[in-house]
Amino acid sequence: MYKKSLTFIILCLMLVAQTGTDIYLSSIPSIAENLNSSLSHIQYTFSIFLLGFAISQLFYGPMSDFTGRKPCALFGLGLYSVMALGCTISENAFFLLLFRFFQGIGAGGCTVSGRAMMQDSYSGKDLDAINSYQSIVWSLVPILAPLAGSYVQEYLGWRYNFFIIFLISIFLWLFIKFFLNETHHKKEITLNLKSIILDYQEFLKERRFVIHLLFAGLIISTLSVFNLSAPVIIQKIYGYSALIYGWSIFFVAISFCLGSIISRLFQSKFKSIFFIKTGFSILLLAYILQLLLYFKNPTELTNFLIPILAYQFGCAVIFPSLAAETMRPIQQKIGKAAALFGSVLFAISSLSSALVAKFLSTSLIPYLAMNTFLIFVMAILYLKLRKKFYA
Repeated sequence: MYKKSLTFIILCLMLVAQTGTDIYLSSIPSIAENLNSSLSHIQYTFSIFLLGFAISQLFYGPMSDFTGRKPCALFGLGLYSVMALGCTISENAFFLLLFRFFQGIGAGGCTVSGRAMMQDSYSGKDLDAINSYQSIVWSLVPILAPLAGSYVQEYLGWRYNFFIIFLISIFLWLFIKFFLNETHHKKEITLNLKSIILDYQEFLKERRFVIHLLFAGLIISTLSVFNLSAPVIIQKIYGYSALIYGWSIFFVAISFCLGSIISRLFQSKFKSIFFIKTGFSILLLAYILQLLLYFKNPTELTNFLIPILAYQFGCAVIFPSLAAETMRPIQQKIGKAAALFGSVLFAISSLSSALVAKFLSTSLIPYLAMNTFLIFVMAILYLKLRKKFYA
């Protein structure tokens, strides 16, 4: 029974950040109007959340080794829930941005402690099983959260999306407080900042780690750029309702889910380079199709969404292999390497989504321009991978 509770807690912790980014996206145009702010400023609430989430992981990794997983999870989740309540009562864009930044910092503690609990408590087939569960529910959140958020936005208003996040996180905090036992029993005796920095520097000297990490970061960036741009594109540029946005994202996310399932089914039958090559080929074809359909008829919503289905599928195929290959050269200090992995991943996403938010208002051109840049850099990294590691 306790194992089931532990599995439930781990899966919930791993989904905290994702829920915090996905559920309120349909509300972005409404928030801008309600707070008398520009769209770009409200879109920054997505990017600044990712920035806090990225930075915090560098510190939570070592801290969870020093204090234990439970205190790290409780602190992160407590901060996350308080900041969600702050977002609920925000009366201007400045405070909303401030609360979102610290909410991202809280989410970092949830993700790092959840990932560490998984490594502490499971091994062998049990670890493979919980990784499979995590992959499935991680694929489901982008399907369900934006759709649920769009209905909340339509019938209750944007503040209730943050209030729902607050209620869910408080329930999880209480569950962890009273039902979770500490999973890390060999805590670090000291917390040496210099040693931590030196470890991170060592990881960044490993070329295989860095190139795969940057490639994975660009994949997550394409997803983040779409997630941030879609509410504005569908509701403001194309003029559809929040509910149409929610259902559009529902079908797009199903494509990502299918890609994740197919990738996992064939994972044991093919090498990583097969998935990297196949996934990038799909991304490239989807990008070309996106340009062709846009210039053929830029006013048709389906011309925007159809290439995205293929794009999301390609991202789901390629990302697990990139993540696995990033960590492959690391034999020791895996916790710190995983913290650096998550930090770099979402720092790149924060930067790319912020750049799109600055320019996206009445045209798809900024979105297409960012996609062009991301695909171009991916192509360079792909060629480097083929030449150096998979020749």
